[in-house]
Amino acid sequence: MSPLSQHLSRVFGAEGTNDLDRAYRDWAVSYDRDLAAAGYAYFQLLPAVIARHVRRGERLLDAGVGTGRLGALLRLLDYRDLTGVDHSSDMIQVARTTRAYDTLRRMDLGQRLDLPDDHFGATVTAGAFTTGHAPPHGFPELVRVTRTGGRLVIALNETARTRDGFGAALDELVRSDSLELLEQTPPFAVFPYDPDEHDLRARIDVYAVR
Repeated sequence: MSPLSQHLSRVFGAEGTNDLDRAYRDWAVSYDRDLAAAGYAYFQLLPAVIARHVRRGERLLDAGVGTGRLGALLRLLDYRDLTGVDHSSDMIQVARTTRAYDTLRRMDLGQRLDLPDDHFGATVTAGAFTTGHAPPHGFPELVRVTRTGGRLVIALNETARTRDGFGAALDELVRSDSLELLEQTPPFAVFPYDPDEHDLRARIDVYAVR
C-alpha cells in the first residue's frame, strides 16, 4: 500500500473526531509531499478555475484549508484577502507557515461557522466535503457566508457526489434558488500517479450565490 493510501485509510476510517484529529496530526508534515507525489489534481486545476470566475480583490474563504497549499498558489495569482478554516489545528499550524492567509481559524464545517453573513466574495472548498469529513448539511453555511452574486467553488469526488448524498445536497440548493450552477468540469483523476488511488475521479463545480 502506498504512503498516500495508508494515510487515506486512516483519515477515512477514523472513528470519531478525536481519531480523525490524530490521523491528520500524524499526516500534517508529509501531507503536501504525499499529495504532490500522487499528482494531486485539485492543486493543479483549482487555481485556474478560480481565476476564471473570481476577481482579484475579492475576500475569499478557503473552507478546509489543510496545509494552506491552495492559498499559497492563490497568492501567486495575486489574491490577497484570504481566510482559512479547518477542523485540524495541526494542519492549520502548517498552513501558517505559508504566510498566505490573513486569518486562520479552527472551525467544524459540519456546524454553524463563526463568520458573518454575506462576508466573502468567493468560498472555495477542496476535499473537505467528503465521506467521513465535512457533511453535506454544511453546504448551506458556505452559502450563508458568501455574498449574493459571489462564487462557491467546490471540488468533490464522484463517490461522495453520487453515493453519499453530497451531489443531492447541492442539487437541492440549486432547486431552492440558493445557488446557480455556472460551470462543472469533466471528471478527472484526483491522484493520477498513485497506483492505489488513480481510479478516484472528481469534478469541480462553480456556483453563483443567489
